[in-house]
Amino acid sequence: MKVFRIIISLVVLISCDIGEIPLDPIITESEICTIPMGSNYMTQIYYSLENNQIVSQNNRTDWDIAFESKQDSNYIYLNSSKFAQAWLISDTPFDDPINLEQALWQWDQPCLINNGTAINISTQEDVYYVIDLGLDENLEGSGFIKFKVINSDSDGYTFRYSSIDNSIDTTLSANKNESYNKIYFSFINNSIVNIEPQSTNWNLLFSSYTHIFSENTPYLVTGVLINSQLVSVACDTSSLFDEISINSVQSLSYSNCEDIIGYNWKTYDFESNSFTINQTKIYIVKNDDQYYKLRFLDFYNESGEKGYPQFEILKL
Repeated sequence: MKVFRIIISLVVLISCDIGEIPLDPIITESEICTIPMGSNYMTQIYYSLENNQIVSQNNRTDWDIAFESKQDSNYIYLNSSKFAQAWLISDTPFDDPINLEQALWQWDQPCLINNGTAINISTQEDVYYVIDLGLDENLEGSGFIKFKVINSDSDGYTFRYSSIDNSIDTTLSANKNESYNKIYFSFINNSIVNIEPQSTNWNLLFSSYTHIFSENTPYLVTGVLINSQLVSVACDTSSLFDEISINSVQSLSYSNCEDIIGYNWKTYDFESNSFTINQTKIYIVKNDDQYYKLRFLDFYNESGEKGYPQFEILKL
């Protein structure tokens, strides 16, 4: 398998109380929050703007794939926070042996508005995928599985998966639930797992994810993804934070690309071995008819330890 370079930027987790207690139901004054994260950046955090709190959190290795849960679409997503990747196998029986050295890997695009998923639904008899399950907590490989969609409709999915040598072979179903954007599955646990909160309960996801640079080069980065079903975001780099008002944000151009906030509000300096924050990037987050301005301030605590992200947020 192709050797890849991993760039892990900073995980930014949001809440002023790690115990998931609301800070203040309504943000009427600017809030500055700092969260102690440690050095491994393994946690995924779902955050609610309206309630100004963490809704849920999980280890990014808790799941492997996710199924679109809305009735009108049938997408399947890799866990890009683990650097998972998929290889399409066609015109070959599922039980036949494969050579991983011949793999042509594909990755989910960070912006999935136009369906940039590596796995496409197909019920053709001789079409399936080999999935590289990505990296574990020690940044070592998690292994490979064969995966095939047998059926998908408005109610859910039926799928088959096996170990590479076919010694373990399983067929299961995953039912859709309109209250959620996605349903998550763990091959390791052989079960549906509870990851994402109900779709109306969160706005921002703080997580590592796979970013595809030019020349189709994937890297593992860490930043902010949005709930594109509810939220759109604009970026203002010309105004001061205090100058931005409800009137000034109306004419901005908003996007609901999942990675519109992304990872590049921070920069890593290889010479100083440290991160800096671009405080001139002000993100305007639109949630229905509500607007919030947000900027990142720091990543280090007073002792100079990394893993203590700090941000400022204000409802307009």
